[in-house]
Amino acid sequence: MSSQLKDRYVLGKNIGSGAYGSVAMAHDMETNSKVAIKKITKAFSALTLVKRTLREVRILRDIRHRNIIKVLNLFSVGDDVQGKDIYLVMDLMETDLHQIIHSSQKLTDQHNQYFLYQILCGLKYMHSVGIVHRYHYISLILYFIDRDLKPSNLLINGDCLLKIADFGLARSVEQCAREEGTIMTQYVSTRWYRAPELLFSLIDYGTMVDIWSVGTIFAEMIQRRQLFPGRDAATQIKMIVFYLGTPEAEVMQQISSELVPCVIFHSIFLFFGAHLDR
Repeated sequence: MSSQLKDRYVLGKNIGSGAYGSVAMAHDMETNSKVAIKKITKAFSALTLVKRTLREVRILRDIRHRNIIKVLNLFSVGDDVQGKDIYLVMDLMETDLHQIIHSSQKLTDQHNQYFLYQILCGLKYMHSVGIVHRYHYISLILYFIDRDLKPSNLLINGDCLLKIADFGLARSVEQCAREEGTIMTQYVSTRWYRAPELLFSLIDYGTMVDIWSVGTIFAEMIQRRQLFPGRDAATQIKMIVFYLGTPEAEVMQQISSELVPCVIFHSIFLFFGAHLDR
């Protein structure tokens, strides 16, 4: 850790970890407040990790909203470029929605409504705010899609304030449009909250993928269990088609994967078989 970090922050216990690093509680001696420090290990060691890190830093730097996690400070540590670690100092939140949903704590209708309202407020801001793109086209307005909405990325404090976090997989609509010849990756969110557009490997999709995720999260809050807990992508598609029906013909034509239509048609046979058995 750099001397700049050591001089200002006193690290506490680890409160989270993932494929890209860890998050620890810390005390900011300058402001006398508690913060969270996210360490992204060897942030420049692989192209995928570089892209993810830059997306998250850029978005969190430009976005300011009550329901979106705020980056308070940023440090890079290490002499070798590929070995550098990135430290993001952020708001400290006490828990996340996943832990609350799957605890014994009672969730009232008022809790569910307030959490849902805050998620939608944060999303509305993300989808509508104009941000000047500083890297490719001057004055190009971007609209961000989160693509990784899930209960564990929705942080909550003791006052029930909710903040959307983890923007490493967020994209802009214009950015996606510029990436000609590429398919927007489907493996970007936890399967259970993934929109059909992502599961179907559609070449293009928009902000509605986030709205689907919100719907599955809201259902999970009410039921206290996942709405579509597919064990793999194929099972996930089958569950959605079984309960909601098949996609329209124009959507089927946009599906790039050869396997997805087979899974959809197999789901139809399962549906009719289930009804014939009754």
